[in-house]
Amino acid sequence: MSYVLSEPIETLIQDQPCGAITEKHDQNTDDKPPDKPLAVDVLIVGSGYGGAIAAMRLAGLKPNVYVFERGNEYATGDFPESLGEFPSHVQFLRPDRDAPIGNADALFDFRIGDPVSVLVGNGLGGGSLINANVALEPDDAVFSDPAWPSALRNNRAALEPYFAEVETLLGVQCADVHGIRKFDALHRLADSLGAPCHRAPIAVTQSKDLSVKITNAVGIAQNPCIGCANCVTGCNVGAKNTLPMNALPLARSRGARLFTGATVLSV
Repeated sequence: MSYVLSEPIETLIQDQPCGAITEKHDQNTDDKPPDKPLAVDVLIVGSGYGGAIAAMRLAGLKPNVYVFERGNEYATGDFPESLGEFPSHVQFLRPDRDAPIGNADALFDFRIGDPVSVLVGNGLGGGSLINANVALEPDDAVFSDPAWPSALRNNRAALEPYFAEVETLLGVQCADVHGIRKFDALHRLADSLGAPCHRAPIAVTQSKDLSVKITNAVGIAQNPCIGCANCVTGCNVGAKNTLPMNALPLARSRGARLFTGATVLSV
């Protein structure tokens, strides 16, 4: 396992029992006080979109920002490439069990429920590792829900600058569909129904010249997309703009510490 952005949680607990992370006092002092719990300014649980953006924004503003991620850090080339490799990257959690079926650190974490089941990304970068990186802005109707704070509710104009900021960070651009027969077929179907057919905005680095790396918004050189369609199983090309390509390295450069292998049992 390689650690480029993160550290294993063992470096923090220093071989102490789980749940007993403490600051050690000078062992040469006879009247030393008992060990006290380690304190940080900000502790973020999870490194998906919510956690990564929070870490990016708070790092540098607070002295100690820690991110705990229960999964592993995946480098380009670590993701499964074949059906034979895939089973070891999958875990299931049923409602009648307390422990998952399969590898507890597997990337694809299926939570089977009744009536709702969900797929969760278990790794540094969370769901960004295993989604198709389609980046559609929410419809206006989404923000008309009274559950939203009044400052956001029915206030699209106030949100537009932030949509633009995130799109720049994630490198969102419309998909290059030239020569893709599936899109052409869907376009014909939409025309026959009198419905619009749009190219999806995706957070993937694209270029017609596949031999040239492209520097993204945070200064990381990425390979362009080769159209292999392995976005959901994990991009081994380095073209997909997952959070380890943008928000997480930016958070780390600002002083945040990212720990993998950390399961939070209670808050």
